[in-house]
Order: sequence, then C-alpha cells, then structure tokens
Amino acid sequence: KRIGTLGNSIGPIVLALWAALGEKQGVPWSRYTVNLQNDPLKEYIARGTQILPPAPAAKLASDCVAWCVGNAPNWSPMTVCVNHINAGGAGSSMGTAIALSNAQHYIDILLKQGFSIDQVAPLIHMFPDERHDFIVSIANLRALRRIWARMMKETYGATRTEAMACRTTVYGHGMEALAEPLNNIVRTAFGTLAYALGGASYIYLAGYDEAVSTPNEASAQLALRTLQIIAHEHGFGDTIDPLAGSYFVETLTTQVEEQIRDGMAQVERIGGALA
Repeated sequence: KRIGTLGNSIGPIVLALWAALGEKQGVPWSRYTVNLQNDPLKEYIARGTQILPPAPAAKLASDCVAWCVGNAPNWSPMTVCVNHINAGGAGSSMGTAIALSNAQHYIDILLKQGFSIDQVAPLIHMFPDERHDFIVSIANLRALRRIWARMMKETYGATRTEAMACRTTVYGHGMEALAEPLNNIVRTAFGTLAYALGGASYIYLAGYDEAVSTPNEASAQLALRTLQIIAHEHGFGDTIDPLAGSYFVETLTTQVEEQIRDGMAQVERIGGALA
C-alpha cells in the first residue's frame, strides 16, 4: 500500500506516473500511498542531478504538494533531504539547517498560492541523517522534531497537531565498509536502532553488501528482518521517546538544536535557500 522513489528532479514526473497507474488499474488514490523525495534544491547543493533552474524547480516540486492537498492528502509528495547534504560534507547539524531552510522555501511557495500551513505541512517529510555517532543520531532527530513543531506553530501559525508533528524518513546505515562486509550487519543494525529510539517515522535499511555491490536477495531479506526485530522484539518500540530525561541525551539534544538554529540563521543571512 506504500510505494515510493528517491527521485528528486524527476519527482513530479514520478508522481504523475503513480497517479496514472492507479487510474489505469482502477485503484483509488486513497487506497495507496506514494512517498516521494522530490527535493530538487538539495541537488544543487550536494548531488548535481538538477534539471531546471532552482526557482522553477522548487515551484514544480511544490506543485506536487498542492495537487496532493486536493486529490491525495494521504500521499507524501515531498521529503526534504539532509542525507546527501551531510554526505557532501556539511555535517548532520548544518545539513539539517540547510534542509529546513529548503523546507521553508517550499512551504512559503505553497502559502503564497493560498494554502494554509495546516493543509501542507502534514504532507511534507524530513529526511534527517547522522551516520557517525549513535547518541548524536538520537539527539539530531529529537532536535529536528522540536524545531519543526515550534516553526510550524510559532512562525507559520499551525493549529493542527498533524502539522506540528515532524514526519521523518531515514536510511539506516552506519559507516559501512568495503572490508569484511559482514560487519556491516552490526553497523546498520545499530544505525537503525538509533533512528528508532530517536522517533523516526519510516526507516529504510541498507543491505550489508551495498558498499560492495547491488544487494543480493539474502542481504535484502536480512535487512528486512533487522527492521522487524527492532520494531517488534526487545521492547524498543513500546514507548515514545524512551531516552527522554537522560541528562546526556537531553543536553546533547539542546546543543544540536542550537547548532541547527545557528545554521538556519546563517542561511537566512545570506538570503535564504535560493541564495
């Protein structure tokens, strides 16, 4: 019932294809969920697969959200990405700051079209990324959720809890290595556990052999089983925010939040996401 793609510059095309396929097969859009990355601005920053200039690319990506508000509000037409920005050298805190600034730009486009923040914010995901430190991963997600909630309520005037709750998609990995790839099983499991403890909404998990090749069937199945074990065994998912109240986690969350806010201020000083 949930399908998706990580395509960014091609996000609007993929959205149209999934919608057309549902129509062709007689499946109402309300019966399945499409999850897109559809974040072209980060392509200019970190990966380089952009097609259109930044302003029209951002407008076209935002139009996907606009279409979904009226036609498929259960879909997730935009996932604003930290992953490639972090991997490109920004670091997880600055990467999160840049991604949040990009998200603000997309939201501002939609608000200028007459939509309310309560309509559009629930359709937008964030894609946080911290791949070096277990506890920092947890703190990063917690800080992101704090900032998102306050930004939606205090900056944009959101009233719906669905708008103030930051939905996240993450990619469970942990500095996978080419040497002795079976060790990556442990690395990705710990990386995924950190995201689970940090409150991620949706988690993808890397196959242990992805550093070497396209994952084989056995590694793909092991990745799936790892997700299932973390989700359903040992009690990891039995409570929300299980590390809340820990001095170390709370202090680190506050520090990471300050770093992200400082980064957002830097982006704002140079003129915003398109500068």
